[in-house]
Amino acid sequence: MEKLYVSYSKLKLFDDCKAAYAYKYILERPEAKNEALLIGKAVHEAIANIIGGMDIGLAATNAAVSQGIADKIDCVAELANQEAVREIQHGNVEYPFSLPLVKDGSIVVEGIIDYWKSFDDGALHLLDWKTNRIKYHPLDNDQLGLYAWALQELTGVKEVYAELIFLRHGDQRNVTCHNYSRGEGISLAKLWATETALLLQEMTEKWDNANNVDPLVVFQPKCGSHCLHCGFAHDCVHGKQFDWLSVGSEADAKIVAIETLRLEAALDNLKTMLKDYVNKHGSLSVDGQRFDFGTSQSWSFPPENMKKLAKYLSEKNIDILEYATFASDGIKKLGLSNDELEQFGKLKTTKVFRHSKEDEVIYAA
Repeated sequence: MEKLYVSYSKLKLFDDCKAAYAYKYILERPEAKNEALLIGKAVHEAIANIIGGMDIGLAATNAAVSQGIADKIDCVAELANQEAVREIQHGNVEYPFSLPLVKDGSIVVEGIIDYWKSFDDGALHLLDWKTNRIKYHPLDNDQLGLYAWALQELTGVKEVYAELIFLRHGDQRNVTCHNYSRGEGISLAKLWATETALLLQEMTEKWDNANNVDPLVVFQPKCGSHCLHCGFAHDCVHGKQFDWLSVGSEADAKIVAIETLRLEAALDNLKTMLKDYVNKHGSLSVDGQRFDFGTSQSWSFPPENMKKLAKYLSEKNIDILEYATFASDGIKKLGLSNDELEQFGKLKTTKVFRHSKEDEVIYAA
């Protein structure tokens, strides 16, 4: 039996959707570009080089170019230039590990730990950089628990203090943390990884023995919110057929909702492919429609120039107040209550149909 090499990301993908795993690791299909993922990779690369002594600007430029997102150099630099990064003086950066996950050694788990070092009291400090927009706690998934287990196995240390550093939240309240021990967090992460890997091993052997059967027959899709970020959503041909007149129960509505998430992701992937083509070859005409890049324009005025503009318009007998409006974000920045605002205007509420992440809890450090 050949050894099965897994990582947290492989196991998570398999756990979320068996078909997505098959697309990526068995069929080796190219994945639709995901800008957020590319930015995350570039930021990790830049941080490793910054800790190694490279200038922030050069590190961000090299990393963005290597990931094919040269237009995001400023974004990469901003995310990588955090106090949590700048204050690091020594330790282990981009630390690779490879350990047997089961006793017979048939499954090996691999990974790269962003950063870890030893405290003076012998405990370990584990950091993981995140470019997610929404914060979460280390115990919300099993990644850091698995990394903490690996460090325990490699060093013999009993306690690992782990932190998630959310770079998009700046230097203020950007950390969630957990103090791992063998009895809390780590054992559950190890159990999840082992059970998931054993199932993956079983299904891989089943497919290997099936004489050239389409792997998607064995690795079945599972639609869900993970479809929103799946680079293979456009490849998934297992969508539901609905009798729209009978979608009245909550169960039917949930099926439709899940399929909606997949279709949204599929559309995003297809548009990304078209954008790449048009960017390289120019506009595309098909069936009376033309796909091309358009432009939009807007003006931004610094506060001191706004006063000059108001004076200029007044001299032209134009009342700026007839044209000035506040966007919702601008209103929020004013810090005024609804009671205060009602003295000057009327609240307009628009009903919008959309989906958003449920239970978005922000954890304090």
